[in-house]
Amino acid sequence: MLEGATGNLTLAPLLIAEDVGPRNSDVLIAMRGNAGAGDVVRTVEDASLGADHEWMLATDLGFRVHDLVVVGNPDHTDCLLQQVKALPGDRSVELETAANTRYYTPSVQRGVVTTTLGAVKTAGGNQGYMAALGSLEPTGTGDGSNVQFYMLGIDQGANLHRYDLLKLAGDTEADNDLILADGVVVFRAAYGIDSDDDGVLDAWVSPQQAGGEDYTLSELTSPANTARLDRLKRIMALRIALVVRSPIREKEEVAPESLTLFQSYDTLEEDFELTQANTGLADARHYRHRVYEATIPLRNALLATDPRF
Repeated sequence: MLEGATGNLTLAPLLIAEDVGPRNSDVLIAMRGNAGAGDVVRTVEDASLGADHEWMLATDLGFRVHDLVVVGNPDHTDCLLQQVKALPGDRSVELETAANTRYYTPSVQRGVVTTTLGAVKTAGGNQGYMAALGSLEPTGTGDGSNVQFYMLGIDQGANLHRYDLLKLAGDTEADNDLILADGVVVFRAAYGIDSDDDGVLDAWVSPQQAGGEDYTLSELTSPANTARLDRLKRIMALRIALVVRSPIREKEEVAPESLTLFQSYDTLEEDFELTQANTGLADARHYRHRVYEATIPLRNALLATDPRF
């Protein structure tokens, strides 16, 4: 789906796909939800119910109908997103089947489906787990949902897009692609990390220059990278920078030769030149340009005394 991603995406609050957009812009991948009952991982009993979509929890702390859950197994490399269809018993959970959901996408490697409910369920003797991400109701739509999985990025025409990764609005790409704003020339993003695991944000880094550690999308989503989970836990905030231009062309040159992004942020600071190569316009300086920046804290990480746990 994205250049630089290895296989399917990793479930994480915020990820940066670096340099994949026009004019070397970044793409932001944001995932959020609001789980109901306890917000904890539930294990699944061995020798669970027979069908692939029927599971038995090892606890009475269950789910609600329409909850979106992540289903996994320690002995299986991938996990799945699936929706709760029914709760037949005190601890039993019936999940939707693939034909009834838009966001169920099995992994395909070299043309072979490697992740299905059955494969996850039987790996390592049925000892799987589930965790609620939030509610999607009614089934197959975004109405009443408190789960949002989005990509944010720009196109060649300087439009800022939001794309729904769960495809709740419909089956086609166009159904799930929404233009949020125009005149966005470039989009940059950087991570705020806790480099020494003391619970305090102490460094701002781009994915390519993370103090000797690789925070690129390919590394943060690669199962082969054993350090990726520790690095994901160190991400405590995000800083974004956008260069926005006015739609009105002025007679005279009204914009400077360059604008500064991430000013005073050490290695992040960048001079963005208003050239045709960078903006797509030969007369870019005849349009007014402005830099907008914002810091987005990951509050769950900031509130934790030690974000590694």
